[in-house]
Amino acid sequence: MKLKYDLPLNERESKIKDNVRVLKQLDWQFNMYIASLEIPCYDGMTLYNFHDTLNAFVKLVFQEKHSQEFEKRHQRIEDGIKTNRLHLLHQFDTIKRNDIDYWNLELMEQEAFLEQDDPDF
Repeated sequence: MKLKYDLPLNERESKIKDNVRVLKQLDWQFNMYIASLEIPCYDGMTLYNFHDTLNAFVKLVFQEKHSQEFEKRHQRIEDGIKTNRLHLLHQFDTIKRNDIDYWNLELMEQEAFLEQDDPDF
């Protein structure tokens, strides 16, 4: 994949454009970023389908949001334990996996709990 510059370049950008090693490194980093998004590429990695790209970004945003929610939940639990206010926590924050309270939940509630309790959901 070749990087194309359509905008006027400042002095630093023109030096980058003339440096082949830097351009190869930029191409490699861009390809690694696209590979991390797991977007299906067509025609030798030069074409991307809009819907595939949109799905990849939605997946990336969902994973980031879920990891933030997971961290917030664990921080709430730690704060509840430190301040001895476990009774103020949400229902799912007081339950643990394979606990009797977990098995007393309905199936949909069990799935919702596992979604919150798994960092790699």
